[in-house]
Amino acid sequence: MTTQRLLTGTVVGGIVLFFLGYLIFGIVFADFFAANAGTATGVPKDPMNFVALGIAQLAWGAALTLILNWASARSIGQGVMVAGICGLLLFLGFDLTMYATSNTQNLTAALVDPLLAGILFAVAGGAITAVAGKKA
Repeated sequence: MTTQRLLTGTVVGGIVLFFLGYLIFGIVFADFFAANAGTATGVPKDPMNFVALGIAQLAWGAALTLILNWASARSIGQGVMVAGICGLLLFLGFDLTMYATSNTQNLTAALVDPLLAGILFAVAGGAITAVAGKKA
């Protein structure tokens, strides 16, 4: 993988993850996650640190770009599938660990979040593959 493809995938993935993630988690499902919060109080940060959030999404974009390269995703469909499965599994592990060890969300939220993350990562994976994927 060239540096240019890594940087392109990182930026495109980061942008998709940031804005689509805000739409999914910050707007469409915000009330759902508020209703399914755990008993911990004072957990949400208000206002959010958007600089740190943006850097985090760039890190996810870079990770997805590398994973898609290692998986030899050659089409947008392959990128969607690989990234969607990665997002689902990563967040299932993360959310169930958090559910098991903290009171930040209930089991319903811990199971729905990975599904939404899988969709989010799938879209980002398709976008990354479209701009930085391997040529056939």
